[in-house]
Amino acid sequence: MKEQTKKRIASALLAGTLLFTTGCTSKNKKNDDNNKVEPPKVVIDVDQNNTKEDKNIVRVHNFAYVTNDTPLYDSKMNEIEVIDKYQRVFVYNITDDMAMIHYFVEKGNMKVGYVYNDSIEMLPDLFVEVDISDQVVRLYKDKKILLVTDTVTGNPETPTYKGYFSVTYKERDTYLVGPGYRSHVDYWIPFDGDNGLHDASWRSTFGGDIYLGNGSHGCVNLPNEAAETIYDNVEAGTKVLVHR
Repeated sequence: MKEQTKKRIASALLAGTLLFTTGCTSKNKKNDDNNKVEPPKVVIDVDQNNTKEDKNIVRVHNFAYVTNDTPLYDSKMNEIEVIDKYQRVFVYNITDDMAMIHYFVEKGNMKVGYVYNDSIEMLPDLFVEVDISDQVVRLYKDKKILLVTDTVTGNPETPTYKGYFSVTYKERDTYLVGPGYRSHVDYWIPFDGDNGLHDASWRSTFGGDIYLGNGSHGCVNLPNEAAETIYDNVEAGTKVLVHR
């Protein structure tokens, strides 16, 4: 089985060229850097000259998340590292057993490798990503990044929990009440019990290491304009992916 999987990975490497994505355009490493290609959602290779194994390859350009702590393999099935549960990845090729992914390690950096298909789940066209480690929130719509903003998440004693959630509802002009506080917010978007996304007018700065010493009670604090943009684009049921 492992040898068969290695052959399929080799076929995937031949059938598809590694893509480096920048926004909504892609640069093909084998082409001139100025030749930008808009990636299709799904392309199935039906070239009659391909081998049988090549025809098992489906090219997918979509975001996904890792459903458990998952080994990342190179093309020879050597384990590179383990990707933590709920990490967002970008899926490029899918075979019967494996998916070729771009794994975003940190800002501006990524690794390319393979995971088993049953370790990932495709994300919808519209979702919100909360990156606790980078203290960044991203809003995705139609497979494009609509918004990127700094944030402040929960402090170590009252953390923002990792997970794959759904927006419960959304509300304007309300108060958040808890032990020792009553805070007015313009935009309230709960997704994990009493925790949610909201504007935080009492903060002048966001991002960095603020959450470690002056974090929230578990909510995702946002600048007002960012909270408004998210509020205007999500509805009850919109998915929210939270990871470190």
